[in-house]
Amino acid sequence: RTFIICKGADSVIAEICTDFDAKAVEKVEQFSLEGLRTLCFAGRDIPENEFRLWHEKWLKAQNSFGPERKDLIDSAAKEIECELSFIGISGIEDRLQVGVPQAVSTLLRANIKIWILTGDRGETATNTAYLSRLLKPHHLLVNLLNPLTIAKDLLEIDTSGPGFVPIVSGSVFAQIFKDTALMDAFVPIALQARALIACRLSPLQKAQITQFVQDRLNKTTLAIGDGGNDVGMIQMAHVGVGINGLEGSQAARSADFSISKFRFLVKLLLVHGAWSFHRISRVILYTMYKNFILVLCQFWFAFVNGFSAQSAFSSFLLLLYNSVFSLAPPIIIGITDQYVTAPELIKHPQLYQFGQKGKFVRSSVNYLLF
Repeated sequence: RTFIICKGADSVIAEICTDFDAKAVEKVEQFSLEGLRTLCFAGRDIPENEFRLWHEKWLKAQNSFGPERKDLIDSAAKEIECELSFIGISGIEDRLQVGVPQAVSTLLRANIKIWILTGDRGETATNTAYLSRLLKPHHLLVNLLNPLTIAKDLLEIDTSGPGFVPIVSGSVFAQIFKDTALMDAFVPIALQARALIACRLSPLQKAQITQFVQDRLNKTTLAIGDGGNDVGMIQMAHVGVGINGLEGSQAARSADFSISKFRFLVKLLLVHGAWSFHRISRVILYTMYKNFILVLCQFWFAFVNGFSAQSAFSSFLLLLYNSVFSLAPPIIIGITDQYVTAPELIKHPQLYQFGQKGKFVRSSVNYLLF
Protein backbone atom coordinates (compact mmCIF):
# COMPACT_ATOMS: atom_id res chain seq x y z
CA ARG A 1 0.00 0.00 0.00
CA THR A 2 1.29 3.44 -0.95
CA PHE A 3 -0.05 6.52 0.81
CA ILE A 4 0.98 10.11 0.07
CA ILE A 5 0.78 12.92 2.65
CA CYS A 6 1.36 16.55 1.74
CA LYS A 7 1.70 19.51 4.09
CA GLY A 8 1.75 23.20 3.30
CA ALA A 9 -0.09 26.50 3.41
CA ASP A 10 -3.86 26.49 3.11
CA SER A 11 -3.69 28.30 -0.23
CA VAL A 12 -1.52 25.52 -1.67
CA ILE A 13 -3.40 22.59 -0.14
CA ALA A 14 -6.77 24.00 -1.25
CA GLU A 15 -5.67 23.80 -4.91
CA ILE A 16 -4.76 20.11 -4.78
CA CYS A 17 -7.59 18.99 -2.46
CA THR A 18 -11.02 17.84 -3.59
CA ASP A 19 -12.78 18.45 -0.25
CA PHE A 20 -11.20 21.61 1.17
CA ASP A 21 -14.52 23.19 2.20
CA ALA A 22 -15.66 26.37 3.94
CA LYS A 23 -15.32 24.76 7.37
CA ALA A 24 -11.60 24.19 6.80
CA VAL A 25 -11.17 27.80 5.65
CA GLU A 26 -13.00 28.99 8.76
CA LYS A 27 -10.72 26.98 11.03
CA VAL A 28 -7.60 28.29 9.33
CA GLU A 29 -8.80 31.87 9.76
CA GLN A 30 -9.68 31.20 13.40
CA PHE A 31 -6.20 29.84 14.14
CA SER A 32 -4.58 32.77 12.30
CA LEU A 33 -6.58 35.37 14.27
CA GLU A 34 -5.33 33.73 17.47
CA GLY A 35 -1.77 34.24 16.26
CA LEU A 36 -1.05 30.58 15.52
CA ARG A 37 1.13 29.39 12.66
CA THR A 38 -1.07 27.14 10.56
CA LEU A 39 -0.21 24.13 8.44
CA CYS A 40 -2.65 22.02 6.42
CA PHE A 41 -2.37 18.31 5.65
CA ALA A 42 -3.84 16.22 2.84
CA GLY A 43 -3.28 12.73 1.44
CA ARG A 44 -4.62 9.83 -0.58
CA ASP A 45 -4.04 6.16 -1.41
CA ILE A 46 -2.12 5.54 -4.63
CA PRO A 47 -2.68 2.35 -6.64
CA GLU A 48 0.44 0.28 -7.12
CA ASN A 49 0.43 0.58 -10.92
CA GLU A 50 0.04 4.35 -10.79
CA PHE A 51 2.85 4.69 -8.26
CA ARG A 52 5.20 2.47 -10.30
CA LEU A 53 4.69 4.54 -13.46
CA TRP A 54 5.09 7.80 -11.56
CA HIS A 55 8.21 6.61 -9.75
CA GLU A 56 9.90 5.93 -13.08
CA LYS A 57 9.17 9.51 -14.20
CA TRP A 58 10.41 10.84 -10.86
CA LEU A 59 13.71 8.98 -11.09
CA LYS A 60 14.16 10.15 -14.67
CA ALA A 61 13.56 13.76 -13.62
CA GLN A 62 15.95 13.43 -10.66
CA ASN A 63 18.70 12.00 -12.86
CA SER A 64 18.29 14.55 -15.65
CA PHE A 65 20.72 17.40 -16.29
CA GLY A 66 20.44 20.87 -17.76
CA PRO A 67 18.05 23.79 -17.35
CA GLU A 68 14.97 21.58 -17.85
CA ARG A 69 15.68 19.49 -14.71
CA LYS A 70 13.71 21.76 -12.38
CA ASP A 71 10.70 21.81 -14.72
CA LEU A 72 10.74 18.02 -14.99
CA ILE A 73 10.83 17.62 -11.20
CA ASP A 74 7.99 20.13 -10.71
CA SER A 75 5.93 18.41 -13.39
CA ALA A 76 6.41 15.00 -11.76
CA ALA A 77 5.52 16.36 -8.34
CA LYS A 78 2.32 17.99 -9.60
CA GLU A 79 1.34 14.73 -11.27
CA ILE A 80 1.30 12.82 -7.96
CA GLU A 81 0.12 15.70 -5.73
CA CYS A 82 -3.44 15.89 -7.04
CA GLU A 83 -6.96 14.84 -6.03
CA LEU A 84 -5.95 14.64 -2.38
CA SER A 85 -8.31 14.30 0.57
CA PHE A 86 -8.15 16.90 3.31
CA ILE A 87 -6.79 15.48 6.61
CA GLY A 88 -6.60 18.37 9.05
CA ILE A 89 -4.96 21.58 10.26
CA SER A 90 -2.27 22.20 12.84
CA GLY A 91 -1.88 25.44 14.76
CA ILE A 92 1.41 26.14 16.57
CA GLU A 93 1.98 29.01 18.95
CA ASP A 94 5.10 30.84 17.85
CA ARG A 95 6.14 32.88 20.87
CA LEU A 96 8.36 35.91 20.53
CA GLN A 97 11.77 35.78 22.13
CA VAL A 98 12.38 37.81 25.27
CA GLY A 99 13.20 41.42 24.45
CA VAL A 100 11.86 41.49 20.88
CA PRO A 101 9.29 44.31 21.45
CA GLN A 102 11.88 46.48 23.18
CA ALA A 103 14.42 45.80 20.42
CA VAL A 104 11.94 46.71 17.66
CA SER A 105 10.97 49.93 19.47
CA THR A 106 14.63 50.89 19.82
CA LEU A 107 15.36 50.23 16.14
CA LEU A 108 12.35 52.34 15.10
CA ARG A 109 13.65 55.24 17.23
CA ALA A 110 16.93 54.94 15.32
CA ASN A 111 15.03 55.71 12.08
CA ILE A 112 15.39 52.16 10.81
CA LYS A 113 12.48 50.93 8.69
CA ILE A 114 11.40 47.36 9.39
CA TRP A 115 9.64 45.01 6.96
CA ILE A 116 8.24 41.63 7.98
CA LEU A 117 8.72 38.95 5.33
CA THR A 118 7.03 35.68 6.24
CA GLY A 119 5.41 32.62 4.77
CA ASP A 120 2.55 32.75 7.30
CA ARG A 121 -0.95 34.06 6.69
CA GLY A 122 -1.60 37.78 6.81
CA GLU A 123 -3.54 37.55 10.08
CA THR A 124 -0.70 35.71 11.81
CA ALA A 125 1.88 38.18 10.50
CA THR A 126 -0.27 41.13 11.62
CA ASN A 127 -0.64 39.73 15.14
CA THR A 128 3.11 39.21 15.30
CA ALA A 129 3.63 42.83 14.23
CA TYR A 130 1.34 44.04 17.02
CA LEU A 131 3.05 41.84 19.62
CA SER A 132 6.48 43.10 18.58
CA ARG A 133 5.30 46.74 18.75
CA LEU A 134 5.96 47.32 15.09
CA LEU A 135 2.27 48.20 14.67
CA LYS A 136 0.28 50.48 16.94
CA PRO A 137 -3.53 50.79 17.18
CA HIS A 138 -3.52 54.15 15.39
CA HIS A 139 -1.75 52.80 12.27
CA LEU A 140 -3.79 52.37 9.11
CA LEU A 141 -3.54 48.86 7.64
CA VAL A 142 -3.84 48.69 3.84
CA ASN A 143 -4.65 45.23 2.47
CA LEU A 144 -3.02 44.42 -0.88
CA LEU A 145 -3.88 40.73 -1.05
CA ASN A 146 -5.77 40.32 -4.33
CA PRO A 147 -3.57 40.13 -7.45
CA LEU A 148 -6.60 40.75 -9.71
CA THR A 149 -7.33 44.19 -8.24
CA ILE A 150 -3.79 45.28 -7.37
CA ALA A 151 -3.62 47.97 -10.08
CA LYS A 152 -6.77 49.63 -8.72
CA ASP A 153 -5.72 49.18 -5.08
CA LEU A 154 -2.38 50.90 -5.62
CA LEU A 155 -4.06 53.97 -7.10
CA GLU A 156 -6.47 54.28 -4.18
CA ILE A 157 -3.79 54.41 -1.46
CA ASP A 158 -3.32 57.85 0.06
CA THR A 159 0.45 58.15 0.62
CA SER A 160 0.14 61.60 2.19
CA GLY A 161 -1.37 60.23 5.40
CA PRO A 162 1.14 59.24 8.09
CA GLY A 163 1.34 55.81 9.63
CA PHE A 164 -0.07 53.54 6.93
CA VAL A 165 1.22 49.96 6.70
CA PRO A 166 0.60 47.84 3.55
CA ILE A 167 -0.07 44.12 3.94
CA VAL A 168 1.04 42.45 0.69
CA SER A 169 0.67 38.79 -0.25
CA GLY A 170 3.15 36.72 -2.21
CA SER A 171 0.79 36.42 -5.19
CA VAL A 172 0.52 40.23 -5.35
CA PHE A 173 4.31 40.60 -5.27
CA ALA A 174 4.57 38.09 -8.11
CA GLN A 175 2.19 40.26 -10.13
CA ILE A 176 4.11 43.45 -9.28
CA PHE A 177 7.47 41.97 -10.29
CA LYS A 178 6.02 40.95 -13.68
CA ASP A 179 4.59 44.39 -14.54
CA THR A 180 6.89 47.42 -14.74
CA ALA A 181 3.96 49.85 -14.41
CA LEU A 182 2.79 48.19 -11.20
CA MET A 183 6.33 48.25 -9.82
CA ASP A 184 6.66 51.97 -10.57
CA ALA A 185 3.35 52.59 -8.78
CA PHE A 186 4.43 50.50 -5.80
CA VAL A 187 7.77 52.30 -5.27
CA PRO A 188 6.36 55.54 -3.71
CA ILE A 189 4.04 53.47 -1.51
CA ALA A 190 6.96 51.42 -0.22
CA LEU A 191 8.97 54.58 0.46
CA GLN A 192 6.18 56.38 2.32
CA ALA A 193 4.94 53.40 4.35
CA ARG A 194 5.93 53.29 8.00
CA ALA A 195 6.45 49.53 7.72
CA LEU A 196 5.41 46.68 5.45
CA ILE A 197 4.06 43.19 6.11
CA ALA A 198 4.61 40.64 3.33
CA CYS A 199 2.82 37.32 3.89
CA ARG A 200 2.61 33.98 2.08
CA LEU A 201 6.08 34.39 0.60
CA SER A 202 8.29 31.70 -0.84
CA PRO A 203 12.05 31.75 -0.05
CA LEU A 204 12.71 33.06 -3.58
CA GLN A 205 10.25 35.92 -3.13
CA LYS A 206 11.97 36.97 0.10
CA ALA A 207 15.22 37.34 -1.83
CA GLN A 208 13.44 39.18 -4.68
CA ILE A 209 11.90 41.70 -2.27
CA THR A 210 15.32 42.30 -0.71
CA GLN A 211 16.79 42.95 -4.14
CA PHE A 212 13.84 45.23 -4.97
CA VAL A 213 14.59 47.39 -1.91
CA GLN A 214 18.24 47.64 -2.91
CA ASP A 215 17.74 48.37 -6.61
CA ARG A 216 14.47 50.31 -6.84
CA LEU A 217 14.35 52.01 -3.43
CA ASN A 218 18.14 52.51 -3.31
CA LYS A 219 18.37 51.52 0.35
CA THR A 220 20.93 49.63 2.39
CA THR A 221 19.38 46.40 3.62
CA LEU A 222 19.93 44.13 6.60
CA ALA A 223 18.13 40.77 6.61
CA ILE A 224 17.72 38.73 9.78
CA GLY A 225 16.22 35.26 9.99
CA ASP A 226 16.48 31.97 11.83
CA GLY A 227 15.41 29.30 9.33
CA GLY A 228 16.45 27.70 6.07
CA ASN A 229 13.72 29.64 4.24
CA ASP A 230 15.57 32.87 5.09
CA VAL A 231 18.92 31.90 3.54
CA GLY A 232 18.21 33.52 0.14
CA MET A 233 17.10 36.76 1.77
CA ILE A 234 20.12 36.81 4.10
CA GLN A 235 22.57 36.25 1.26
CA MET A 236 20.89 38.85 -0.98
CA ALA A 237 20.99 41.65 1.62
CA HIS A 238 23.96 43.95 2.10
CA VAL A 239 24.31 42.61 5.66
CA GLY A 240 22.97 39.20 6.63
CA VAL A 241 22.33 38.25 10.25
CA GLY A 242 21.41 34.70 11.24
CA ILE A 243 19.82 33.66 14.53
CA ASN A 244 21.15 30.34 15.76
CA GLY A 245 18.00 29.06 17.43
CA LEU A 246 15.45 26.25 17.50
CA GLU A 247 15.10 26.04 13.71
CA GLY A 248 18.70 24.99 13.19
CA SER A 249 21.89 26.74 12.19
CA GLN A 250 21.43 26.97 8.42
CA ALA A 251 20.62 30.69 8.52
CA ALA A 252 23.46 31.41 10.94
CA ARG A 253 25.98 29.55 8.77
CA SER A 254 24.92 31.50 5.67
CA ALA A 255 25.02 34.94 7.29
CA ASP A 256 27.69 37.60 7.77
CA PHE A 257 26.96 37.75 11.50
CA SER A 258 25.46 35.14 13.81
CA ILE A 259 23.61 35.95 17.04
CA SER A 260 21.68 33.79 19.49
CA LYS A 261 18.82 36.21 20.27
CA PHE A 262 17.00 38.84 18.23
CA ARG A 263 17.51 41.51 20.92
CA PHE A 264 21.29 41.34 20.37
CA LEU A 265 20.67 43.04 17.00
CA VAL A 266 20.33 46.34 18.89
CA LYS A 267 23.93 46.23 20.12
CA LEU A 268 25.20 44.90 16.80
CA LEU A 269 23.65 47.82 14.89
CA LEU A 270 23.53 50.77 17.24
CA VAL A 271 26.84 50.17 19.02
CA HIS A 272 29.25 48.18 16.87
CA GLY A 273 27.72 49.45 13.62
CA ALA A 274 27.94 53.10 14.68
CA TRP A 275 31.46 52.69 16.04
CA SER A 276 32.59 50.95 12.85
CA PHE A 277 31.15 53.67 10.62
CA HIS A 278 32.86 56.41 12.65
CA ARG A 279 36.18 54.57 12.66
CA ILE A 280 36.10 53.95 8.91
CA SER A 281 35.40 57.65 8.32
CA ARG A 282 38.41 58.62 10.42
CA VAL A 283 40.65 56.06 8.70
CA ILE A 284 39.63 57.44 5.29
CA LEU A 285 40.63 60.94 6.45
CA TYR A 286 43.89 59.64 7.92
CA THR A 287 44.77 57.72 4.73
CA MET A 288 44.32 60.86 2.63
CA TYR A 289 46.59 62.91 4.90
CA LYS A 290 49.23 60.16 5.01
CA ASN A 291 49.41 59.95 1.23
CA PHE A 292 49.32 63.74 0.77
CA ILE A 293 52.27 64.21 3.12
CA LEU A 294 54.37 61.66 1.25
CA VAL A 295 53.48 62.88 -2.25
CA LEU A 296 53.77 66.61 -1.45
CA CYS A 297 57.32 66.11 -0.16
CA GLN A 298 58.26 64.42 -3.43
CA PHE A 299 56.45 67.14 -5.38
CA TRP A 300 58.30 70.05 -3.76
CA PHE A 301 61.62 68.19 -4.01
CA ALA A 302 61.10 67.99 -7.77
CA PHE A 303 61.59 71.79 -8.01
CA VAL A 304 64.99 71.41 -6.33
CA ASN A 305 66.32 68.49 -8.39
CA GLY A 306 65.19 69.91 -11.71
CA PHE A 307 62.39 67.33 -12.15
CA SER A 308 64.96 64.59 -12.61
CA ALA A 309 62.72 61.96 -10.97
CA GLN A 310 65.20 61.58 -8.13
CA SER A 311 63.48 60.46 -4.93
CA ALA A 312 63.78 62.48 -1.72
CA PHE A 313 63.77 59.31 0.36
CA SER A 314 65.49 55.98 0.14
CA SER A 315 63.48 52.91 -0.75
CA PHE A 316 63.93 51.63 2.82
CA LEU A 317 62.38 54.79 4.31
CA LEU A 318 59.46 54.62 1.85
CA LEU A 319 58.83 51.01 2.82
CA LEU A 320 59.12 51.81 6.53
CA TYR A 321 56.80 54.81 6.22
CA ASN A 322 54.06 52.86 4.46
CA SER A 323 54.43 49.86 6.76
CA VAL A 324 54.36 51.71 10.07
CA PHE A 325 51.82 54.40 9.21
CA SER A 326 49.53 51.98 7.40
CA LEU A 327 49.49 49.35 10.13
CA ALA A 328 49.61 51.06 13.52
CA PRO A 329 47.02 53.90 13.28
CA PRO A 330 44.08 51.74 12.05
CA ILE A 331 44.75 49.27 14.88
CA ILE A 332 44.90 52.06 17.46
CA ILE A 333 41.75 53.70 16.10
CA GLY A 334 39.92 50.37 15.97
CA ILE A 335 40.72 49.63 19.62
CA THR A 336 40.36 53.04 21.25
CA ASP A 337 37.92 55.08 19.13
CA GLN A 338 34.48 55.14 20.78
CA TYR A 339 33.02 58.54 20.01
CA VAL A 340 30.06 57.70 22.32
CA THR A 341 29.92 54.99 24.95
CA ALA A 342 27.84 51.86 24.35
CA PRO A 343 25.23 52.60 27.10
CA GLU A 344 24.63 56.07 25.67
CA LEU A 345 24.21 54.76 22.13
CA ILE A 346 21.59 52.28 23.30
CA LYS A 347 19.89 54.85 25.54
CA HIS A 348 19.72 57.40 22.70
CA PRO A 349 19.13 55.45 19.43
CA GLN A 350 18.73 58.74 17.56
CA LEU A 351 22.54 59.01 17.51
CA TYR A 352 22.54 56.25 14.90
CA GLN A 353 21.13 58.76 12.41
CA PHE A 354 24.51 60.53 12.23
CA GLY A 355 25.78 57.58 10.24
CA GLN A 356 22.61 57.35 8.13
CA LYS A 357 22.92 61.01 7.11
CA GLY A 358 26.64 60.72 6.36
CA LYS A 359 27.69 63.23 9.02
CA PHE A 360 30.96 61.45 9.75
CA VAL A 361 32.02 61.30 6.09
CA ARG A 362 31.07 64.92 5.46
CA SER A 363 32.94 66.13 8.52
CA SER A 364 36.02 64.21 7.38
CA VAL A 365 35.89 65.85 3.94
CA ASN A 366 35.41 69.27 5.54
CA TYR A 367 38.49 68.77 7.73
CA LEU A 368 40.43 67.69 4.68
CA LEU A 369 39.45 70.64 2.47
CA PHE A 370 39.47 73.42 5.06
